[in-house]
Amino acid sequence: MINKCRIIPNAKDINENVINSHELFEIKDHKGDYYVITNGYANIVIHERYLTLIETRKV
Repeated sequence: MINKCRIIPNAKDINENVINSHELFEIKDHKGDYYVITNGYANIVIHERYLTLIETRKV
C-alpha cells in the first residue's frame, strides 16, 4: 500500500508556495492528481508530479 512520500526539491503546492523539504510525509487523502500529505504538523495539498511515492508494508 502506498502511504508515504517525499517531495522533490523546489516543488510548488496548490497555492504556488515553494516547498523544500527532505521529510517523509504521510499521505492522508487524494483526489485525481492532487494529494493531501502531512508531516504531523502541517497539511499540504500538492500535485502528484512533485511527489516520490513510497510503498510500505506491515509485517
